[in-house]
Amino acid sequence: MSTLATGILSWLGPILLEAGADQLKTMLGDGSAGKIAGGVVDQIAGKLGVQPTKASIEQAYKDNPNDVIDAVQQVDQHYADIEIARNQTMQSQHQLQQAELGAGLLARIGRPLNTILFGFECASLMASVCIVVVRGIPPDLDINSVSPLLALVMPVLTIQGGVIGWDSRQQSLATRGR
Repeated sequence: MSTLATGILSWLGPILLEAGADQLKTMLGDGSAGKIAGGVVDQIAGKLGVQPTKASIEQAYKDNPNDVIDAVQQVDQHYADIEIARNQTMQSQHQLQQAELGAGLLARIGRPLNTILFGFECASLMASVCIVVVRGIPPDLDINSVSPLLALVMPVLTIQGGVIGWDSRQQSLATRGR
């Protein structure tokens, strides 16, 4: 646990215990404390309308412990809701992957095949451009004769690249949640 998190937990811990903030206790105790402890203090202080400092929160607790406990419980509920949403997202991603595994061959190889084809298409397009540049553009080339080809190729490559990017992002999110 980081020094920041240890310092914050040393004075905020008893309040979390009294408030019954189970989600915050779990998060602050599982190694992610250094990443979120400062944000938790900022949120609690924001709900209380005080500065996000130890002295301000402790003073607010001395003045009215119920307000501080309510603020801690609200922040705890916020993080619990985030955790529930994250779990639901991970479950739906897992269900999608299970469905793909149970599907036919094309469904299983669709993603990798799409990625390989996209790379091949881009390499072919770049090679074609390089060949034209090296050989020189013929002076009698009419751009109107090439534009229909570009009008077909570029949207397809753009959409295919977007699908691959979106799918990679979904896979990254699914992997991080494990």
